[in-house]
Parts: sequence; C-alpha cells; structure tokens
Amino acid sequence: QRRRSRTACTCAIHQIFTGSLQSDLTCTNCSNISATIEPFWDISLDLLPRDNGDKVSDSASVCSSISVDSEPSDDEPPVTLDECLERFTRPERLGSEAKIRCSVCGIAQEGTKQLSLKQIPVVICIHIKRFRHSKKTRKLANMLEFPFELDLSPYLTSSINKTNKVKEDVGRYRLFSVVNHMGTTDSGHYINYVLHAGEQWFRCDDTYLTKVSKETVQNSEAYMLFYHKKVIEYS
Repeated sequence: QRRRSRTACTCAIHQIFTGSLQSDLTCTNCSNISATIEPFWDISLDLLPRDNGDKVSDSASVCSSISVDSEPSDDEPPVTLDECLERFTRPERLGSEAKIRCSVCGIAQEGTKQLSLKQIPVVICIHIKRFRHSKKTRKLANMLEFPFELDLSPYLTSSINKTNKVKEDVGRYRLFSVVNHMGTTDSGHYINYVLHAGEQWFRCDDTYLTKVSKETVQNSEAYMLFYHKKVIEYS
C-alpha cells in the first residue's frame, strides 16, 4: 500500500474538507492488488453515460480535487446522486492499452482499477460535471436527484473490500448547501441555496436573500453539493 508523502496541514480548511481516496489496481492474471491512497478536497461526478463520445481520460492524480469519469454499464445517464457514487466506485477494466506493472508477475498485465473512500471528511464537497470540454464546450442540463440525507458507508473502502465492519452512522451526512449555475457556457451566474439553523432554506443571489422551500432546492439544477457529517468522531 502506497501513500503519497505530504506534510499534513493542520489549518481549519484541511481539517474540515480533506478526505482520502484509495485506488486499487488489481492484476487480472494473479489477482495481486496494489493500493494507493491520496487526499481529496472534493469529488467530481460524471453525468454522461458510458458510450457518449466525450470520455475524458482518468485523472486520479491529485491537485485540489479528485475527478474520475466512471464507467457505467448502461447507456443511460445517472439520475440520482447515489447512482453517480456507485459508478464512481465501480471497478473499471483498464484494457490492453493501459497495462499495469504487476510486482508479482514481474511483467505488464491487464488489470482493473477501483476507487473507494478511505477516509471521509467532516464536510464533503460533491461537484457535478455539467461542463464538457471536447470539440465544443457544452453544458449538461440533466436533472439529478439528490437526497437531504446521504449515506456514504456503501462507498467506503472498508465496505467495498469488506475489511472492517462500518460503524453505524459513520457515513451519514446532511445537506446544507447547493450551488447552481444559471445560464450557458458563454455567460452565466451562480446562486446558492443554504440551510439556516437546520430548518429554513434560503436562496442567496448576489445581494438578494429569499426564503425557499425544500422542494425548490431539490428541484434545482445542482452544480455543487455540500454535506456535513451528522456524527463527528474525535481522535
């Protein structure tokens, strides 16, 4: 298991938003697994189906976020946030053009890659990839269903690899902010829905602040979602 060497920052931003992602490379010949753990500050999820012609290469290397185009098994775009997360953590066959160097076999072999959440942050930022940059930049207006209560435990490394029993409520989150992009790729405007005192939602639009219903928030075209842990564990 390899972990990239970095000096851990103890500032409030890193303590709140930093999580870690595990990438498992499995040799299809001998089943040897090579694991790499890297930090993330947000996760980007794809809205397009598998066979879309706009596939972007996997970018598992970390700068400020983790962004991976998942490989769904069907030709339909995801319609729920959980479906996006399931695709994000689904094993991906790398193919003959992206062979891995297997330490057991001693040669390059075909393999699979699977991502999982090794450590989850206090606040998780989920970015929905609505802008596609191929031959022509375009914006995806797909509606995505997202819950007010999110359970990340099925996507944890310990759940996927069945290494340890996940503690009850450890992966439970509550939605408190939704960012929307209004407009097109040429011109646009950002607004934010924010939860106040755990009860009332407000729409923040420049200098305008208005009360809105939960239904208004849920029916919005989410671009970024912010969830906070319901139970915080202290070490």
